[in-house]
Amino acid sequence: LVFGKLGQRSIAALVPAAAPGLEVEPIDGLMGFRAGGLAKLTFNNVRVASADIVGKPGFALSHIAPVGLQYGRISTACSAVGLLRGCFEESIAYAAVRKIADKTVGELGMIRSLIARMGTDLEAGSLLCHNACRSEDDHVPEAFEKALTAKYFTSRAAVRAASDAVQIRGASGCHESSPVSRFYRDAKIMEIIEGTTQVHEHILGKIFIDQAGRL
Repeated sequence: LVFGKLGQRSIAALVPAAAPGLEVEPIDGLMGFRAGGLAKLTFNNVRVASADIVGKPGFALSHIAPVGLQYGRISTACSAVGLLRGCFEESIAYAAVRKIADKTVGELGMIRSLIARMGTDLEAGSLLCHNACRSEDDHVPEAFEKALTAKYFTSRAAVRAASDAVQIRGASGCHESSPVSRFYRDAKIMEIIEGTTQVHEHILGKIFIDQAGRL
């Protein structure tokens, strides 16, 4: 799905990956999210059939892009919950068996505090994602807000959980062979794609204040 211009009007069109003139150059060296398949696309006189135009010219940014962003935010929120779950499961498994002197890491109060927050964030994030999906399926007016809230909370919680998971494992968590090392690198992108944390704060803050004004 490609966005561009037809004259001065925004346009969205489907372009086959094998279209003549389309060059796909994979982007390597990403910090995390390496399986995302990011690439640089170069269009050399690529022809687009009129049947492949999505919607009407002039409506691409106002009507089509927001739909994509809505589903993108929900899927990103669910991805962040997956990261949260990975961090939680790795952390409790490690804390249960790793010993320092005669105690397991999980017996240390400071470690339990990190795991308690991680587990609570996982439960809260899961419920927010289910709520966002249900609202979208039911087409309720609050669906936009619910998706924003889920993405905002889970992306920040995933970054925090990944950092804590590395901290719990100690030096071994800093090596690329450790799952939590990958989680740490993958998590940060969640706060950037489909709208940054700051953009979400700006929009959500306005929504909540406007709600108070209506009340």
